[in-house]
Amino acid sequence: MTDQFSTLLNSFLARVLTTSTIPPHAHVISTISLHNGGLGMQHPRLTAVPSFVFTTKRCIQYAEQGIILPATTSSITLPKTLTSLYKNWRNPSSPCTSFRIFQQYAPDIACIARYGTTIDGVDNPITEETLLNSFVSTTSLATAQDTIKRFAGARYITNLEHTEDVSILQALPSILEPHSSLPLVAMSRTNRQDRMDSRSFVVAMKRKLRLELWPSPSTPKCICGSMVDKYGDHFFSCQSFNKTTMSNAIRDGTCKVMKRICVTAQYCNSGDAVDTEKKGVVKTAPLSRPFDWFMDVNHVTAATLKQGTALSTIGFDVIVISPPSPSDLLQYAPLENTTRLLRNGEKGKFMRVKGGTNKLTGHTISPDQLMGDIVDSHQALIPQVVDPWGKWNELFERTLIGDRAAPPVPSYPASRRNAQRMHELACSTRVPFGLLNSANKTWKTSHSDSWYGDSYLAADPKTWALQQIGLTITNALTAHLIAGHDKLTLPSAAAKHRQTKPLLCEMGASDILVGLSQGSRLAELSPVSRFDFTSLSSVLTSGNAPTDDGVDTEREINTSFANHIVKTMHPDEPNATIMGTSAAAANGSDDDDSSSCSSDSSEFIFPEGTTEEEAVAIWERRSEVRVERRERLRQREERARLGIVDPPRDPTENIMGEYDPRYHDAWMACERYANMNRPGISENYVPSTSGMALLLEQTRQQKAKVRYEEEMKRRQQEESARQQLELLYAEQRRIAQGGKVPSPTTIGGLLPCVASINSNASTSLYQSALADQVREYERLRRSAQDARSEDDKKPPPTKKGPVTQRYYLATSYATQAQTKPVSCNFCSASMYTNQVADRYFCQKCGHISECCDDEDARWEGKMQDAEDMDMS
Repeated sequence: MTDQFSTLLNSFLARVLTTSTIPPHAHVISTISLHNGGLGMQHPRLTAVPSFVFTTKRCIQYAEQGIILPATTSSITLPKTLTSLYKNWRNPSSPCTSFRIFQQYAPDIACIARYGTTIDGVDNPITEETLLNSFVSTTSLATAQDTIKRFAGARYITNLEHTEDVSILQALPSILEPHSSLPLVAMSRTNRQDRMDSRSFVVAMKRKLRLELWPSPSTPKCICGSMVDKYGDHFFSCQSFNKTTMSNAIRDGTCKVMKRICVTAQYCNSGDAVDTEKKGVVKTAPLSRPFDWFMDVNHVTAATLKQGTALSTIGFDVIVISPPSPSDLLQYAPLENTTRLLRNGEKGKFMRVKGGTNKLTGHTISPDQLMGDIVDSHQALIPQVVDPWGKWNELFERTLIGDRAAPPVPSYPASRRNAQRMHELACSTRVPFGLLNSANKTWKTSHSDSWYGDSYLAADPKTWALQQIGLTITNALTAHLIAGHDKLTLPSAAAKHRQTKPLLCEMGASDILVGLSQGSRLAELSPVSRFDFTSLSSVLTSGNAPTDDGVDTEREINTSFANHIVKTMHPDEPNATIMGTSAAAANGSDDDDSSSCSSDSSEFIFPEGTTEEEAVAIWERRSEVRVERRERLRQREERARLGIVDPPRDPTENIMGEYDPRYHDAWMACERYANMNRPGISENYVPSTSGMALLLEQTRQQKAKVRYEEEMKRRQQEESARQQLELLYAEQRRIAQGGKVPSPTTIGGLLPCVASINSNASTSLYQSALADQVREYERLRRSAQDARSEDDKKPPPTKKGPVTQRYYLATSYATQAQTKPVSCNFCSASMYTNQVADRYFCQKCGHISECCDDEDARWEGKMQDAEDMDMS
C-alpha cells in the first residue's frame, strides 16, 4: 500500500509540474512536514505506525482511567464489558494482534515522545515497562504527535544529507525552510494578491523540490558564454543578470507586511512609520539612503514592551547572494556552508563599498564613517540577506521570530572599526527582536476570537507575516528566473517592436552551418572570428526588388546575409555558400502569416565584438518564433482539411496576427492620449513623439478657447447686472426723496425691467417692483462674482509644475521611445519608459511613480553588482 501511495503521489506531482519523473529526494521533500520545511503531503510511511500506536494508546487510557470531558473534573468510567478487552495489553504473547503490534512499536514511539530520540541515544533510560506505563497514562497525545513529526522529518533530512549529488546538497539547507513552503501549499487563495500564476507556481515548486527546470540537453547558453545549469542557479551568480529588480521586489513586499506588523506589535503608531529609501539618515550626507526599508520607533508605545528599544530608527538593507559553488562542499558541511555564505552577506552589508557626499558643501565621508554616523545618531542597520532559495540570515530571523540569543560577531579589519560597532549593535538587545512574537501576544490579548488574515490559515500575525514574506521572496526569485530564461530564449521586448520579422525568416541557424561546402564543420570555426559590419550593411541593402521568377526580396536578403556571414568566417573558402535555398523558398512561399521584412540595415547589425557562437545563439532565438508560427499554421491547415472547426478566438488575442507598426502606432497614440489626458495630471505629461505633442497642444488650445469664451460671457453678464443695478439704485433714491412715479414711456426707456408699471400706480407698488428687480440683479452679479472667485483659486494655466514633477508613459514592453526598464512602486510590475524620465505613469495600475534614477540609485545598482562579485 505504501508503494501505491508513493506512485500516486509521484504521478500527481509529475502531472502538475509537467515533468516525466520525480526523483527520490523530491518525493521525500514533498512528504516532510511543513514545520521541517517540506510540503507536508500525507504519506502512510510517516503516519501509519504513529497513528495506530496513538489510537491504541488512547483506547487503553480510556479503559483504565475513564474519559475526562472538557471543563469537567471527574471522569466517566466505561463499563466492564469494554474495559475487560484491554486488560492484557501488556502481555507480549497476547492473542490479540493489535496488542502485539502495539508492543512492537510502542516502546520506540514512547521513547521519542519522552526524550526526542530513540532508545540508543538516551544515556540513562528508564525501564521499558515504566516507559510504556508513563506513555499510556500521562503523555499528551498532541505533544507526542508533534514530537514524532519533528523527529521523522529530522531523520529524513539526515538521510537526504548523505546523498552523493552535490547539486542537491548545496541547496538542501535553504530548500528546507518552512517560510518557503507556506506560500506554495499553506495559504488561503481567497485574496487575489495571494495567488501565483501557473508559470511562477511550477517554477517555484520545481525549485522547492530541486527538480530540473530544463532537460539536460535543452539548457540554454548564457550571454556570458557558459551553459546555464539545469536548476537555474546560474541566473543568481552571473553578472549579465542584474538583481536590483529582485531586491527591490523583496524590499517592497517586506515593507508592506511590516507596516501592519509593527503597528500590531506596538513599535509604531501607524503604517506611515514604516517606509522605503529614507533620506537624511546621515546628516553629513543627507542624500545617502543606506536603508532599503526602515521603521521609525515610537518610544511612547515601545516603552511598555518587554523588548523595548531606545533607538530611533531600525533600517534594513536587502541583498540576494550568489549560490554556493560545488567546491565549497569539499570544505564545509551543507548547513555550515549556507550559514557561512549568509554571514558573509551580512558582513558585506556592514562593510559598505560606498560612502556619501554632501552636494551642498562638497564634503565626502568614507563608507566606515557613514556607518559610524548611523550608530552615533541612535539608529541601527539590520542586513536582510536572502539566498537563491529563499533562506534568510540569522540577524533578520532574530528580528522576526528570534530571542535574545544572537550569532557571534566576526572580526573586522582595523580600518572598519565602525562596521564592527554596527554589527555589535545589531546583535545586542538594544535592537528589537521577536517582532512577530510580540505581535502575536498583543493580538491574542485583544482579538482572541478573530483571524488576523483572510482565513483560519492565517489566524495570528506571525503565521500571516511568514506567509506574506515567504510569498514575496518566492515571487521575486521566481520572476528573476523567468526573466532570465526569457532573455536567453525569446527575442527581447525591444527587438519585438523594432523589427517586423526575425532575422532569418526562412531558415534556421543549422541551415547556415550544414550548407558549408568542402565539408567544413562548426568545430573548425575560429572562436575569435569577427564580422565585417560595413560590408554586412551593404549586403543587407543590396537586394531591393522582387525577381521575375517569384523569389521575393526578403529571401534574397536573408540568403545574401547568411552567405556573407559564412564567407566572413571562412575567408579561405571562397565557394562557401548556403545550400538548400530553393527548399527554404518552397517551404515559405505561401505563408500568409508572415510580415514584410525591413530592409533597414541598422536593425540587423550585430554589436561590435560578436563572435560566431553568439551570432548562432541570436539566429536560433530569432528563428524559434518563426518555427512556432509555421507550426501553428500547418496545424490549422491540417484541421481545416479534416473538417475540424476551430473554437472562437480569445477576445484578448491579437486578431491582427503578427506585429504591424501601423496598427501599433495608431493604438499607442490613442491609448497614450486616453491615459494621459486626465483632469489634474495632464499638464505635466511629457509626450514621447512630435505627433503626440501636437495632439496634446491642440487639445490644450481648444480647452483654453472654451475657458476664454466662458470668461467673456461671465464678464458680460456681470457688467450688464452692474449697470442695471446702478439705474435701479438711482431710481430708488429719487423715489425715496419724494419723486413721482414716471410714465410708462419713461419707465420703459430707463428701466425695461419695470416697464409694466403705469403712472397711476402707487408709490409703494413701484418701490416694491424696484426692490424685486434689485434682488434679482444682485443674485446675477453674485453668481458671476462667485464663478470668478472659483477661477481665481485655481492656479493660472500658464503656471506649470516644476520640471521634476513631469512624467512619461510606462508600458509593459519596450518601444523605440521607451527603452528604460523600471519597476512600478505600487504594483511592482516591470515596465519600460523614456530614458530621461524622472516619473512615469504605470499603464498597468494607473499610478504615477518615481524612477529613482538619481545618482544614489545608480550607485545602488553598482554597489549591488560589486557585492555580488565579492560574494561570488
